[in-house]
Amino acid sequence: MDQEGVQAYVGVSLRSKKDEFGVLFVNFCEPHYFSDGELDAINLFANQAVIAIENARLFQDVTNSQGQLSEAL
Repeated sequence: MDQEGVQAYVGVSLRSKKDEFGVLFVNFCEPHYFSDGELDAINLFANQAVIAIENARLFQDVTNSQGQLSEAL
């Protein structure tokens, strides 16, 4: 992360029970205090991102399995 000009930031881990996908960073170029509401919203967004990543992986797995089944038949 390029921190030039960043005065405030928060990072939230994007992880599920079995995988870690990365970190979501939110930053401001001026001094900023993150309120509890903002932190809750950032955590909610991070959790939803993890769910979307997991759903995309599951969809890909099902698609691959369907293709293998079609080839076998």
